[in-house]
Amino acid sequence: MAKKATQLEQIGDGFDDVMRGIVSDNKNIEPEMHKAILGSKDKPMRIGSAEIPCYILDDETRVITGRGIQQAIGFSKRTGGQVLSSLLRRKELRDLSKKLFFQEDLLEERIEFTITEGNNLEVKAYGYKSDTLIDIANLIIQADSNGLLKTDKQKSLANVCRVITTSLSKTALIELIDSVTGYRDIRRETIEQILDMYLKKEFATWAKRFPDEFYMLICKLKGWPYDPKSFKRPGVVGRYTNNIVYSRIAPGLLKELQKLNPKNDRGNRKAKHHQWLTDDIGHPKLQEHIYAVLGLMRAASNWNQFNRMLEKAFPIKKENLLFDIYQYDEHGNKDL
Repeated sequence: MAKKATQLEQIGDGFDDVMRGIVSDNKNIEPEMHKAILGSKDKPMRIGSAEIPCYILDDETRVITGRGIQQAIGFSKRTGGQVLSSLLRRKELRDLSKKLFFQEDLLEERIEFTITEGNNLEVKAYGYKSDTLIDIANLIIQADSNGLLKTDKQKSLANVCRVITTSLSKTALIELIDSVTGYRDIRRETIEQILDMYLKKEFATWAKRFPDEFYMLICKLKGWPYDPKSFKRPGVVGRYTNNIVYSRIAPGLLKELQKLNPKNDRGNRKAKHHQWLTDDIGHPKLQEHIYAVLGLMRAASNWNQFNRMLEKAFPIKKENLLFDIYQYDEHGNKDL
């Protein structure tokens, strides 16, 4: 017989404490396996002579297979699947990895997902976040510099890794995966659709959108004097506003606003950014975000604390989009 619910124990005031009090820690519930929505082993990413299978998962994670990582850094296709793992698990490399990345084993966070093949057959696959390739390359380079790689083969891996890190950053690798899988075109088209909902073709007449409290709290958190009778503010407040507000409402919004509303030779704009927002979606989203941010500002003791809270609550909207591949029944449950 199930136990009756009892009164919740008092929890601390910290964010993590609150979340622990809200979220169930039932260990018996298995996490839902992710699915690859884009990518195919028949259309691999090419780095040098290596052909590397890569995929976009349903949570936008860019994934490279383990064998793909091995081939990218210089192992042949015929090499066994555990050879890289064996190299990285040597004590001296684990110690170096912990020092560089605060993580002893860069391959411990393996991702299990499914790939849909012919006849809609779902096949289980394993891979790693694309960042893992760059981290492993940097680890091997540093290991070589520290004299930890002994054989000619190991030293040749370091040379390949130097080529990788010279030609690819983590961001460039993501762009390459997005290009190979076709995700870049889908992302661009969808962002354009979102911006059409948020932005007008011509700017509207000015109306006050930012409450005085927004600027008063910026000054308070920065330790600046605030004069409610003056409209003059430090020039950096404009950059703060872009970061706090426009970069966190919708993907690509700030970039498009800066194109629609450029600065003139004197550094001034012909309108305020908010004058370009649509009345039905843009302005309501703006107001919703501003008042949520005001709550964080009131709760913060200083500027640095506010920025940490802001980043946790409202991370910058990068030009990535989540695509829901599931259908839902009339009760709102996923129909798999």
